[in-house]
Parts: sequence; C-alpha cells; structure tokens
Amino acid sequence: MVSKIRAGVFFGGPSVEHEVSVITAMQAIRALDPDRYQVIPVYVSKQGDFYTGEHLASLESYRNIPAALEKARRVVLQKEGDRVCLVLARQKRLGSSVLSELDVALPIFHGTGGEDGVMQAHFERLGLPYAGPDVTSSAIGMDKWASKALFRMHGVPCVPGIKVGRSAYFAGPEAAADRIEQEVGYPVVIKPYNLGSSVGIHKCRDRAALLEGLEDAFLYSQAVLAEQAIANFKVRGNRTLWAGRPGKFKVNVPGMGLQHVYFTEGIRWQFKRELQHQGRWTVEKIIAMAKMFFTGEDVPKTAILLAGKNLLEQIQCVDYSRHPEIQITTRRNSAGWTVTNFHTVFGDIEIKREPTLDRLGWSNSGALIGENRLVHYVYSAEHSFSDRVEGQEATRNGILIWDALALKGSCHIWIDGEGHESGSTGLVFKLLEEDKVPDQPAGNAYYLMQDTPSI
Repeated sequence: MVSKIRAGVFFGGPSVEHEVSVITAMQAIRALDPDRYQVIPVYVSKQGDFYTGEHLASLESYRNIPAALEKARRVVLQKEGDRVCLVLARQKRLGSSVLSELDVALPIFHGTGGEDGVMQAHFERLGLPYAGPDVTSSAIGMDKWASKALFRMHGVPCVPGIKVGRSAYFAGPEAAADRIEQEVGYPVVIKPYNLGSSVGIHKCRDRAALLEGLEDAFLYSQAVLAEQAIANFKVRGNRTLWAGRPGKFKVNVPGMGLQHVYFTEGIRWQFKRELQHQGRWTVEKIIAMAKMFFTGEDVPKTAILLAGKNLLEQIQCVDYSRHPEIQITTRRNSAGWTVTNFHTVFGDIEIKREPTLDRLGWSNSGALIGENRLVHYVYSAEHSFSDRVEGQEATRNGILIWDALALKGSCHIWIDGEGHESGSTGLVFKLLEEDKVPDQPAGNAYYLMQDTPSI
C-alpha cells in the first residue's frame, strides 16, 4: 500500500487579505484527493502564530475564530533530525511534542507575510518542499515597483509611474502631491506597492481625491505607486480585434506538459477584396466604391464604412454640389451609432470614424462592411471538461469558449490608403484613371474610371 503524502496547507497570515486566504485554503483542501493526500491544515493567525487541528479544515470554524483557536493546538514548524515537523509550541515534559511530520507545504496565502517570499524562505531554510514560486519570484511578484523594473529591463511596456515612500509623504504631503501631478498627471491610480486585490487602490482625478487616496494607501504599506491611468482600455484593446494575426504559442505547464495558446485572425486580414487608393477622393471614386460593394454575387443589405480620420476627412471634403443625387444626412443607425449617411444610386453607405485604425497607423484606410454579413462565433457549453491532471493536486474543470468576429461572404472591401505593401491574401483592386493600363502586378485587378481603348 502506497502511503499518503502528508501535505501541510498553510493559510491566513498578517495580511489585510487574511480572510481571502482562509476561503482559498478551504477550496484547496476540498480539491485535494483524500486517497493521495493526508491534509494537515495550518492556520497562521494575524499575530503570526501557527495553529493546527482537523476542525481548521472547515470554513464553518472561522465564523468564531477565538473559539476555533481554543480547540486548536498552537505549533511551530521546525526541523527534527532529517524530518520537518509541526511541534507543540509548549513542549511536553515527557514524551514527544511532535504532532505531525510534513512531506510538502502548500502555501495558500494572499498578500504580505505569506505570498511575498517570507514563508517560502522559511520552508527553504528547513528544507521542506513547497508548491508555487520560489523566494525570489515571490518577492518580486509582490513588489510592484521591482516587477516594473524587471519588465522594463526586458522591453515589456509598462504604465508610467513613480514610487512614493511613507516618510517622504508625511514629511510634506503637498510636495508629494505636486510631484505626482508633475510626473504622472491625472487621472492617476494610487496603490500600495506590495499588496494584491483592490485593497487601498484609488483612481484620482484631482488634488483632493489624490491626498485622500494617499492617506488610505499608506495605512496598508510603507510605500505606494502612483501610476498613469489607462483611459479607454476597451477601445485600445480593439487593436487585436482589427490587426491580430492567427497563430499559437506553447507554454510548458508543470505536470501538464506543453499547452497551446491560440490567437484568432483580426478583421483586417479577413477581407477577400482590397481597394488600394492614393491621392484625393472624388465623387466618381465614391460611386465606384459603392458600385463594387452593392453589385456582384454577394450583395449585402446595408453598408457601413469604419474609417480612419484622414479617410473620413477626405470623403467629407469632396465637392458634392454638382451631384444632387448624393444625399448626405446624419442619423442614428440600428447599432445606436450616430453616423453620416451617404445615399447613392447603388445604395446607402453609413460612415463612422474608427479611432483604433488611427492608433494602428491606418488613418488613410477604412473597412467597408456589410452588417448583415458579419458572424459572431461563440462556442462554449459543448466543450466543457473535467479531468485530473497527472501530478497536479486538483481536478481541472473548465469550459472552452471560442469568441471571435468573422466576415461572411465576399462583399466586404478593405480600403488601403497607406501605400504600403499589401498584406492581403484577397483580390487587390486599383482605380485606373488613365486611358492605358500600366504593367499589372500578378493578382491585381483594375476598376476603369474611363474608357480605355487599349484593352
């Protein structure tokens, strides 16, 4: 018979996230396979004392912590020969004071005094194997300022910010606020430099809120970070939706081997037709674009042009005075967006600026899309799974969710006005205004803007 692994589950601690640690530990204990592990709960009080007892493995015990500790045994973790043991804090005069021997430690801490390398160092000093990151990794991971320095060293972009110490702040709160305003600006996020969760975090938009946030954050830490707030995070994240490339990379997960992380293809690369345009836009070119879009095998019901700022400006500045058939109005469309509506003989085109294209360097470009020809893929419940991973302590449960936007059919047109080499795999069109055809690169097609006898 194979003996069970004696796993000491350590949790609690002096952190302000003490209660969260207790809840997480109870979840971890329930997840451990009782056929493989003998679970030994070790509760660390806010004063740093260690307690053990079977009842400490139940969340119900923590409704009355003083009563639970009265029933528990206060212990210390120490070396006994070549063993690491939980020993009674008040040792017996006769007999052994060893309560249990440990084979491995599972530190389930949140915040300082447990997640920051302190407990990991204690385990290493005693030679007790433990789960999770080592001392250095734990310490750097909890120190946000050290983490940022490491990220910058390896070229990872970080939000601008500064570190303010407690002594410097209380020596001159107004001077500290001045420095934050000058070096970071508003809106600014204030956070303790070595805590997790959202404890002590404030988003400040003026001096009064800044001073209030600093006062609170210093209740939890000797130093705080003042970092520039990221505005319009969702909008900026749309860059992946537009420009992401399909692919995958491998992650080596201990006990699970190589796992694959997949990326979906951005909308930009899904177009089957691309219109390359250089120079000024004219009414004739806009009509040609509408004709290309609304005629052919795949005819959409509606059209919306999501445009970069320069493309939008050029189309708005076209002289329409000699073309009364083109009616331009402003209205709210079915998506709730305020759009400029161009009525042409082929169909209506709604135009709206897409700031993400500007951030991507595509200010002269745009996407002419048929709304009824978009597909939103969401695939979830059919791919739920529950399995035990060899060498892992817990059953892995999850649902695989695929969530992606795709262009259906061939009506959509990408308007490329940047003049760069096309990355499109579809058919590339160019508007031909001359009366002769230039040397045609393979794969290109021309839309004739006038009679061309040479063809």
